[in-house]
Parts: sequence; C-alpha cells; structure tokens
Amino acid sequence: MDTILIADCHEIVRQGIQRIIESRPKKYQISEASTGQEVVEQLSDKHIKFAILDLQLTDGNIFATPSKIFDHTSTTSIFVYTAAPERVYAKILLQKGIR
Repeated sequence: MDTILIADCHEIVRQGIQRIIESRPKKYQISEASTGQEVVEQLSDKHIKFAILDLQLTDGNIFATPSKIFDHTSTTSIFVYTAAPERVYAKILLQKGIR
C-alpha cells in the first residue's frame, strides 16, 4: 500500500485532506507532519509515494527547512499548496521538481 504524507500545521486541514483521500476507491496509508523537520524525518525514514505539503509550516516555509525535502523528488511526488501568491513561489518550486 502506498503512503501519502500530509503536512500542514493545522490539524483540521490535515484531517480534511485525509478524508478526501479516504473517500477515493484506492486505499493509501496516511502519514502526517506539522513541521518542516517532521517532513524531512518522514521522507528520510519512510517510503512516501506522495507528499502534500503546505508551503508555510510552523517552523517556517519549506525553503527554510533543510533542502533534504527536495532530495526526495525522484522517489516521491511532492505537491505543494499555499495561500501565498503563486507568482512568488511557483518558478522556484517547479525548478526543484515540485508539482
């Protein structure tokens, strides 16, 4: 079973995303993180197929966390969402392999 990592500093957002995933026919194991450090640890310790990341986490944005997040783009499909203006971050994220 593939694992999806959901990273957001708000538990209610993580729960909402999890419910959407659970409503799909294909089943996934869900893993959660609320900080950039937790994201790095989980990407290093687990086989994560997909990561859904909020750009802004409690310990800064994903650019402020170790670049190890971006080291996993060949083995993990990483999706990022944010309330920040797209034009500010989109080019940087795309250059790093984030979709």
